[in-house]
Amino acid sequence: MSERTISRRQLIGATAAAGAGAALGRIPGARARGGFGGSARCDVAVVGAGFAGLTAARELTRAGKSVIVLEARKRVGGRALNKDIGDGDISERGATFVGPTQDHILALAKELGVGKFPTFVTGDNVYIDSTGQRSTYSDLGPTGSAPPDPVILPDLARSVTRLDQMSTEVPVDAPWRAPSAGQWDSQTLETWLLDQGTNSQFRKLVAIATRSIFGAEPRDLSLLFALFYIAASGNEENPGTFERNFNTRDGAQMWRLHGGSQVLCLKMASELGDRIVLEAPVRSITQHASRVTVSTRLMDVRAKHVIVAVPPRSPAGSPTTPGCRPSVTSSPSACRRER
Repeated sequence: MSERTISRRQLIGATAAAGAGAALGRIPGARARGGFGGSARCDVAVVGAGFAGLTAARELTRAGKSVIVLEARKRVGGRALNKDIGDGDISERGATFVGPTQDHILALAKELGVGKFPTFVTGDNVYIDSTGQRSTYSDLGPTGSAPPDPVILPDLARSVTRLDQMSTEVPVDAPWRAPSAGQWDSQTLETWLLDQGTNSQFRKLVAIATRSIFGAEPRDLSLLFALFYIAASGNEENPGTFERNFNTRDGAQMWRLHGGSQVLCLKMASELGDRIVLEAPVRSITQHASRVTVSTRLMDVRAKHVIVAVPPRSPAGSPTTPGCRPSVTSSPSACRRER
């Protein structure tokens, strides 16, 4: 692309609070169904109005490029959604927290004038072990948020240390180029844990962590994707760690944003205005020799380039395009090509 380069790390950094945005009436200038009709042209078409798509569109617009953002829903933001719980208070129904090393989202919040406040973390954690025995412990102990259960501690130390080490071999901007990418992407996090000989109690603890971090079970996660996620939780000065993803104190859940995480999407959408087209699910992306055509039920967008900024496919989601495998090592879109 001739315009200013937008790195994958920048997009990943902006998605740490990945989110689902606003109702149409709250986005000044956003185009609703029927707002276009026919076709349109632009330098770059962006598919998806979550954090990644809005950030990309914002950067391209600042670089002087024409942009059209196509969003399937009636709102922007992807996987972050504010919920008004009364008396002017907001709770998040999706992406919620930000933490140290998430430099891009923190810089974006600062630029947009959105402050942060500490997540409530006062008091002890409660743990019920496999026998039903209840105990409490502080996250200030040597195991952090993980329970100091002697049954799981050996597996915890060995497996987490190994995952952290393996993640250092995964390039954040191109995880498929890791030396063992094919091997890691051909197995799940669950099968890897089984191969390590971990006990069932520890595997249950890992499942609790993946449900809160990924919204998925260990059996649904490619090992390569899990390692990429760990690697992406670091920055230029600090390597990513599995622990950073599930810790609150000094971890990914350390702070929340005033007004809810969706407010960042609302502010970016306000800047982009009528460059955003809502209720425009993309049906196909066709690549020609010198352009791409992005087709929706509302309109066709002809662009020099396209950015597909959609979340990973859920195992319970809709089928992928024929011929495309949902994997870190494959492209989830643009399966049809014309010369």
